[in-house]
Amino acid sequence: EILLITASSVSINELNELVGKYDGVCYPAHIDRGSYSIISALGDFPVEVESRCFELTPGAKAERYLEEYPATKGRLILRGSDAHYLTGMREPEFMIDLNENSAAELINYLKGRHINE
Repeated sequence: EILLITASSVSINELNELVGKYDGVCYPAHIDRGSYSIISALGDFPVEVESRCFELTPGAKAERYLEEYPATKGRLILRGSDAHYLTGMREPEFMIDLNENSAAELINYLKGRHINE
């Protein structure tokens, strides 16, 4: 019903504010991909990205992105397959240790907060 592959009129700053209203977290996904990534769309990783983290696909060399895009330094690197089907999912190689198994704890972790503090 709504085509989701076109660019949004929402800016990076507006997106952070909007997601924050719902106590959510957003981060640039699969920045190493040649299409549908923040780098392929903007040509750089903007310093304005307020996220504590970004995502690379499992085979991407993190050192390359940390060196080539200075705004990525100091951020948590997530790894994800971006699988759209069960057959595209792999065995976990990268894991996050959480204090409890909940969406709230994951969001808090990605924001740098922890529920049990």
